[in-house]
Amino acid sequence: MTELKHAGKIVFKPLHDTASFSTLTTDHYKNDFWKILFHAHLEGDDSPTNQLIINESFKGTTRITVRNVGGKGSATKDGIRLIEAKDGMNGTFIQDGLIVAGSYEYSLQKRTKEDKKNAGYLLSLFFI
Repeated sequence: MTELKHAGKIVFKPLHDTASFSTLTTDHYKNDFWKILFHAHLEGDDSPTNQLIINESFKGTTRITVRNVGGKGSATKDGIRLIEAKDGMNGTFIQDGLIVAGSYEYSLQKRTKEDKKNAGYLLSLFFI
Protein backbone atom coordinates (compact mmCIF):
# COMPACT_ATOMS: atom_id res chain seq x y z
CA MET A 1 0.00 0.00 0.00
CA THR A 2 1.40 3.41 -0.85
CA GLU A 3 -0.86 5.65 1.20
CA LEU A 4 -3.12 5.03 4.18
CA LYS A 5 -5.40 7.81 5.41
CA HIS A 6 -8.19 6.94 7.76
CA ALA A 7 -10.78 8.71 9.82
CA GLY A 8 -12.32 5.81 11.65
CA LYS A 9 -11.06 2.55 13.05
CA ILE A 10 -8.67 -0.07 11.70
CA VAL A 11 -9.30 -3.48 13.25
CA PHE A 12 -6.92 -6.37 12.70
CA LYS A 13 -9.05 -9.50 12.34
CA PRO A 14 -9.32 -11.45 15.60
CA LEU A 15 -7.41 -14.71 15.54
CA HIS A 16 -8.10 -18.21 16.69
CA ASP A 17 -4.43 -19.14 16.83
CA THR A 18 -1.14 -17.30 17.29
CA ALA A 19 0.47 -18.41 14.03
CA SER A 20 -1.30 -15.96 11.74
CA PHE A 21 -0.87 -12.41 13.03
CA SER A 22 -0.91 -9.97 10.12
CA THR A 23 1.20 -6.95 9.20
CA LEU A 24 -0.10 -3.80 7.52
CA THR A 25 2.63 -2.02 5.52
CA THR A 26 2.24 1.42 3.96
CA ASP A 27 4.58 4.08 2.60
CA HIS A 28 2.59 7.04 3.97
CA TYR A 29 0.29 7.07 7.01
CA LYS A 30 -1.99 9.92 8.09
CA ASN A 31 -4.60 9.84 10.82
CA ASP A 32 -6.70 12.38 12.67
CA PHE A 33 -7.11 10.91 16.19
CA TRP A 34 -8.82 7.66 15.28
CA LYS A 35 -8.08 4.09 16.42
CA ILE A 36 -6.20 0.93 15.53
CA LEU A 37 -7.05 -2.33 17.30
CA PHE A 38 -4.13 -4.77 17.50
CA HIS A 39 -4.23 -8.39 18.71
CA ALA A 40 -1.17 -9.86 20.44
CA HIS A 41 -0.16 -13.03 22.28
CA LEU A 42 1.21 -11.07 25.25
CA GLU A 43 4.28 -12.62 26.81
CA GLY A 44 7.98 -11.67 26.31
CA ASP A 45 9.87 -9.64 23.69
CA ASP A 46 9.32 -12.13 20.85
CA SER A 47 5.55 -12.38 21.32
CA PRO A 48 3.61 -12.63 18.04
CA THR A 49 1.41 -9.62 17.28
CA ASN A 50 -0.20 -7.62 14.52
CA GLN A 51 2.15 -4.92 13.25
CA LEU A 52 1.96 -1.60 11.42
CA ILE A 53 5.03 -0.77 9.27
CA ILE A 54 5.33 2.78 7.90
CA ASN A 55 8.09 3.08 5.29
CA GLU A 56 8.09 6.86 4.80
CA SER A 57 5.90 9.64 6.24
CA PHE A 58 3.76 9.46 9.36
CA LYS A 59 1.46 12.32 10.44
CA GLY A 60 -1.34 12.70 12.93
CA THR A 61 -2.42 11.10 16.19
CA THR A 62 -3.64 7.52 16.54
CA ARG A 63 -5.15 5.80 19.58
CA ILE A 64 -3.89 2.22 19.98
CA THR A 65 -5.90 -0.56 21.61
CA VAL A 66 -4.31 -3.99 22.18
CA ARG A 67 -6.25 -7.16 22.98
CA ASN A 68 -4.48 -10.20 24.36
CA VAL A 69 -4.98 -13.47 22.48
CA GLY A 70 -4.04 -16.30 24.86
CA GLY A 71 -0.83 -14.82 26.29
CA LYS A 72 -0.06 -15.42 29.98
CA GLY A 73 2.09 -12.29 30.40
CA SER A 74 5.84 -12.17 30.95
CA ALA A 75 8.68 -9.75 31.55
CA THR A 76 9.98 -7.79 28.56
CA LYS A 77 13.43 -6.29 28.11
CA ASP A 78 13.31 -4.57 24.72
CA GLY A 79 9.53 -4.80 24.30
CA ILE A 80 7.05 -6.25 21.81
CA ARG A 81 7.14 -4.28 18.55
CA LEU A 82 3.74 -3.14 17.29
CA ILE A 83 4.68 -0.18 15.10
CA GLU A 84 7.76 0.65 13.04
CA ALA A 85 8.19 4.07 11.42
CA LYS A 86 11.31 3.75 9.29
CA ASP A 87 11.72 7.49 8.56
CA GLY A 88 10.84 8.57 12.09
CA MET A 89 7.74 9.29 14.10
CA ASN A 90 6.45 12.77 13.31
CA GLY A 91 3.02 11.74 14.52
CA THR A 92 1.82 10.37 17.84
CA PHE A 93 0.51 7.00 19.02
CA ILE A 94 -1.47 7.02 22.27
CA GLN A 95 -2.36 3.92 24.31
CA ASP A 96 -6.14 3.59 24.61
CA GLY A 97 -7.06 1.45 27.63
CA LEU A 98 -5.27 -1.04 29.86
CA ILE A 99 -3.17 -3.81 28.30
CA VAL A 100 -2.98 -6.74 30.74
CA ALA A 101 -1.97 -10.41 30.57
CA GLY A 102 -1.61 -12.51 33.72
CA SER A 103 0.21 -10.50 36.38
CA TYR A 104 1.72 -8.09 33.85
CA GLU A 105 0.53 -4.73 32.62
CA TYR A 106 1.95 -3.51 29.30
CA SER A 107 2.41 0.09 28.17
CA LEU A 108 2.94 1.50 24.68
CA GLN A 109 6.23 3.38 24.45
CA LYS A 110 8.27 4.94 21.69
CA ARG A 111 11.69 3.29 21.44
CA THR A 112 14.71 3.76 19.21
CA LYS A 113 17.01 0.83 18.50
CA GLU A 114 20.10 0.58 16.32
CA ASP A 115 18.40 -1.63 13.73
CA LYS A 116 15.05 0.23 13.81
CA LYS A 117 14.92 4.04 13.67
CA ASN A 118 11.68 4.56 15.55
CA ALA A 119 9.12 2.12 16.77
CA GLY A 120 6.25 1.65 19.20
CA TYR A 121 6.84 -1.19 21.67
CA LEU A 122 4.84 -2.76 24.46
CA LEU A 123 6.84 -2.99 27.69
CA SER A 124 5.62 -5.00 30.66
CA LEU A 125 5.50 -4.24 34.35
CA PHE A 126 4.82 -6.95 36.97
CA PHE A 127 2.08 -6.16 39.45
CA ILE A 128 0.56 -8.02 42.38
